[in-house]
Amino acid sequence: MNEQSNILTFLELAIKIATKQEDGQIVTLGAIFYELLTGNPITADDPLKIHETLSSYIASNKSLYYIFIKLLATTPHERYQSIKGIIADLERCLSELKSSGQISIFFPGAHDYPTRLEMGHYTQS
Repeated sequence: MNEQSNILTFLELAIKIATKQEDGQIVTLGAIFYELLTGNPITADDPLKIHETLSSYIASNKSLYYIFIKLLATTPHERYQSIKGIIADLERCLSELKSSGQISIFFPGAHDYPTRLEMGHYTQS
């Protein structure tokens, strides 16, 4: 299989998996997608190795790389806030790949909105 075919298969499966998840499972979903794409479980030992591995599997696809980075972000506010946002980005990739054979570069999260209101913490001086 060539890279485009592998990514196409990955996207179709990833969308099916994502539709069965809940918003609280976003980090887990990132780990599942990583293993699905690479064939290896993710380890938190070396974040740089995660980036290198992702780059080698999706070298020609920056947008898919950015989606993974957003899924696996270490701080909650940098991560996807909803499964709907993830699915929207994956569906965009799938649609573009099917129609033109490539995925345009875009930054993920355009359709990602929190499903609940988070109250910020502040200190009064």
